Amino acid sequence: MSNPPSPNSEVDSHSQQASSVEGQSAPVKKAVDRFIGRFLLRSILLVVTAATLLDIYQWRYGELNIFEPRGEASKPIPLAMDGGDPYLRALMRTISASESNVPRPYSVIYGGDYFRGWNQHPDDCVYIPVGPNTGNCSTAAGRYQFITTTWEEQARKYHPDQPKVLFWRPYPFDPTSQDVVLHRWLADNYEWGVDLSKLLREGQVERVLEILSPTWTSLGYGIETNSMSAYLPNIYWEMLDEELTAIAPVDPAVVQPATTGGVEADELEPDEFEPGEPVQTYAEDWDSEVTDEPGEAESTVADGAAAEAGTLKDGLAEIAGGSRKLLDALFGR
Repeated sequence: MSNPPSPNSEVDSHSQQASSVEGQSAPVKKAVDRFIGRFLLRSILLVVTAATLLDIYQWRYGELNIFEPRGEASKPIPLAMDGGDPYLRALMRTISASESNVPRPYSVIYGGDYFRGWNQHPDDCVYIPVGPNTGNCSTAAGRYQFITTTWEEQARKYHPDQPKVLFWRPYPFDPTSQDVVLHRWLADNYEWGVDLSKLLREGQVERVLEILSPTWTSLGYGIETNSMSAYLPNIYWEMLDEELTAIAPVDPAVVQPATTGGVEADELEPDEFEPGEPVQTYAEDWDSEVTDEPGEAESTVADGAAAEAGTLKDGLAEIAGGSRKLLDALFGR
């Protein structure tokens, strides 16, 4: 006759079963916790690394200037900046007619090629093949062909985006920054020893161009004049007509000083001038002459399209390569 199981033996049996289940689930739980922990850690590292790469890419390339608005090479395009002195704005467009007479002036470098990214001055030293500086190289870039040292010097004084002390980065070289730096520079009477805007309002365009010619030698009084130099005074008056019309389109009296080339209308004979008559600037011929003089960037629409395609392709390839290396490093492949 068998003895009935005691209550204590049943308790011991349940305890053993529970211990066995816990013993089996412990490794699984640890494995799950380990997997979740690694997954979260790698996710955090991936997000941080991706953000860092994007920041580095933005710092290196800035905005993709291949999408810069395209103008016509035969006429200086409007400025990227808003506001400012219309007389100085017209002068800026006149300078660019001689220095960067191409469809995308803000992205051109000396010689006619294009740089990519507006995060800083490209600082590419291009060999000078002809002229008084043959054998040297030029870092001139952008709409106003700033050389690197001139850009850094003027940007420290006039750039709209001054760097922070703890997080210094190069001065952005985007179109608006190029415009603002030059406008503020031209408006600084101390820099030039004279009020350029006042001279322009008095119609002394040639004198202003002569004052600026040591800085931009293609303006007609320097050592490197080009095919545009002789047209610059007339170009200025046409640009001023546009600038004044843009701010006072319904007031012919405001536009009149520009159309007369700095001469008051009452000083002309009736047959010589009619209010509102534009100055003949032969704009259709501006881009038709070929010059071997340095300082005048020459390009074609086909060159611009090729530069755009190469820029985008190179940038995407670099990003893809960096991403693959990052993923391989994170997941141990």
